[in-house]
Amino acid sequence: NSQSQRLSRAENARRDAALKRVLHERGLRWHPVSATADAGDWPTEKGVLALGVTRATARSLGRQFEQLAVVWGRVGDEAELVWCANFELRAWTLNLEL
Repeated sequence: NSQSQRLSRAENARRDAALKRVLHERGLRWHPVSATADAGDWPTEKGVLALGVTRATARSLGRQFEQLAVVWGRVGDEAELVWCANFELRAWTLNLEL
């Protein structure tokens, strides 16, 4: 679901396949994952755990696939939420969380 807008199952499947194609073309390994909202107010979303990507690459892929943010990390470190949206939206979102 790009930009936190619910998409049809067919559109989500199309975008999921496109992401996996891009990862394959770049020679990146990945594993399927799913994400569930703690509040239960958003459907479980399929995603990927791409291995060996830099923070910049994760953000770039997130932007390419119109994500507001991606989760990125390295083995042994805490995962980090990396914002992919423009600065104005990031600031607005962060203010809502305060």
